[in-house]
Amino acid sequence: MIYRTDNDFKPESVEAASKKFYDAIIIGGGTSGLISAITLIEQGKRVALFEAGSFSLFTHLTNTELRFQRELTDSVRNSFQYTQKLQDGNNFGPNFSCLGGRGLFWNGASPRFQPHDFNGWAISYDEMIPFYEWAEKEFRVSKSYGQTELAKKTINILNENLKINSIPAPFAFSDAKEHFGMLPSGVSSGLSVFLRNTSLKERKDLIDVFSNSFVKSINLSEGNKATSITVSVNKSQLLEFKATNIIVACGGIESIKLLRNSNIPDPNNRIGKGIQEHIFYRSFWDGSSFFDKSKKDAATVFIPSESQDSEQVEIHAPGRYLFATDNEQQWNPNNGELYQVMIRSFSATEKSDNNYVETSSENIGNSVIRFSHSEKDKARMEIMKSKVKSIGETLNLKLIEERFASFGGSYHEAGGLDMGNDEKTSVTDRTGRVHTCENIFVMDASVFSNIGATNPHPVSYTHLTLPTNREV
Repeated sequence: MIYRTDNDFKPESVEAASKKFYDAIIIGGGTSGLISAITLIEQGKRVALFEAGSFSLFTHLTNTELRFQRELTDSVRNSFQYTQKLQDGNNFGPNFSCLGGRGLFWNGASPRFQPHDFNGWAISYDEMIPFYEWAEKEFRVSKSYGQTELAKKTINILNENLKINSIPAPFAFSDAKEHFGMLPSGVSSGLSVFLRNTSLKERKDLIDVFSNSFVKSINLSEGNKATSITVSVNKSQLLEFKATNIIVACGGIESIKLLRNSNIPDPNNRIGKGIQEHIFYRSFWDGSSFFDKSKKDAATVFIPSESQDSEQVEIHAPGRYLFATDNEQQWNPNNGELYQVMIRSFSATEKSDNNYVETSSENIGNSVIRFSHSEKDKARMEIMKSKVKSIGETLNLKLIEERFASFGGSYHEAGGLDMGNDEKTSVTDRTGRVHTCENIFVMDASVFSNIGATNPHPVSYTHLTLPTNREV
């Protein structure tokens, strides 16, 4: 295994690697790319993985003592952060460029997609169950925070008074040494899963990983078959790498950009069209009457959506510091902020060709996102606020602050390389294979035909990569 960073690039070694012929090249080192790599290595395939960002050796930010230093944690996040632009010049995002991707910074919430979330897809929930099970084991998904005394009490109150289906919320972390109010072992990530599954020498020898390596284009033969990629290695050395198959896992916006800049045939003008994101509403409530201050306790509760175009709700208690105490503060009943409760809600924006990506030929973060909320979206926002308000009041909480995230602020953009059986309305098939190029596969949220209200996350991306790459 070769990890390439700014300090250890040796031009002669990189050039030697470029003379190899790989079974697959993976473009993008986020969760989808890393899990795709594991899946191929398990089959004995030789793989090269290219990540435009750097490689910083932590498997999740909150797996280190950084989680106790809020200012330092924010500084680390910001060092990897970049944004796209909206048509009015404001930011869409942010996103993160580094090996591990934004999966290094998620909070661990891991609900499965609901069966109705797959309406309009070329695959179904039932097909994905084995892959969910694999991913939940690898990411150490647990419902233990949804089974505490406080969580059980919350679920009973909501189900009895509001007649809604509230259940324990799953989170991806190891709870072997759990104590409430903090996760000592941190949140899982695709990078941690990757490192665990490639530690054996026979697996290390099957993969070369290049960070700080921006893929400029996928190169096609006259018959529209991918033959190689052109890469700016360490932001200076321009090289060509060859492979039998190309796996595109750059993240929703950058994958669209790469296919368009590579002149992938698009006879029906579908590349980049119909992107979606989540309407993201987040509120914080005074929890002084909610917690039993004589004990350390916490709760995570999930209220699933009822249909693909409805909303889901999550309750995190405490809301701000469930996963990291701030600057090594202790759990203190007199610290009111620690006892705030967060109630947040997601709902999908309306699918529309009016929401699309205009790409550039520059490095990452230079596309323009044409995106606006429809009247249906605005009506859904009011429904979300009303539902969250009824939940907070039923739990006898007092609202402190509330807001909707700005465009891109949910981190859940999807679509634009939609999966489907009809080539006139989609870009990829049910395996992620690009309709017009037999050996290019897309393995990230850009293939989502529609997003429901369930938040996409590293575990949910995994269920897309596994079945596809087993066919490569």
